[in-house]
Amino acid sequence: MNTLRPSIWTVFRVAFRSLKTLALDVPWIRSCVDAEFDPAAFLADADEARAAVLRAFAENDQRALREMCHARVFEAMQATRIEYDRANVDVEVWLEGHDDDEEEQDSGEEEEEEEEDSVSSSSDSVSSSSTASPAVLVDVGVSVADLTEEEGARVVEGLRRYAREGAGEEGTSFEMDAGLSAPARISVTARFQRREVWTMRNRVSGERGRTDDARGSEWTFTRELPRRLPVRGELETPWRLDDIA
Repeated sequence: MNTLRPSIWTVFRVAFRSLKTLALDVPWIRSCVDAEFDPAAFLADADEARAAVLRAFAENDQRALREMCHARVFEAMQATRIEYDRANVDVEVWLEGHDDDEEEQDSGEEEEEEEEDSVSSSSDSVSSSSTASPAVLVDVGVSVADLTEEEGARVVEGLRRYAREGAGEEGTSFEMDAGLSAPARISVTARFQRREVWTMRNRVSGERGRTDDARGSEWTFTRELPRRLPVRGELETPWRLDDIA
């Protein structure tokens, strides 16, 4: 059979590159947005979140996906799962760094021996290069993607003025969302160089297809910001997945 490819990557990856973001550096984020922001800790948590999202997608755990993703991401994943159900297709995923090699081999036990040897040899080379540095910070900023153009321009100009004139100075404050239709968000994008092995099985015919994807992907997580900057104390809003590319 032709190898089935998860349409999460053919539909989902191109869906959301519409973020409007003011790029900021980490010291600025720490001084006036989130004093507790730690890039290393964020990347570790984001890697776990990525694994949790992909597993929830594979297991069709709609409740978990809804909690971890913003609405438009959840809706795209939900639509993809509906396609799978209509086609009588189940999916499984093996994730480098989160699942052991034995589970990966089990997932492909029905494939031809020649294909297994090829996947195994590529596994060794990719693992040695990607495990050492599985994630890097790509972009940090404040997203105004859900605001109107006028509102977004006002927030961006205010933040730039605040960063230029008063960031980090005691008593300085900037009202973020008075009169806005949606909150601004801190936006962080990480690139993960991790292998994903997707196995797809037709429940009716029993046919199986397998995709070994080592290309890596960029995941953007956001969390809502409070009314005033700088943030006093720890942010309490949750991180949620906002984009995959």
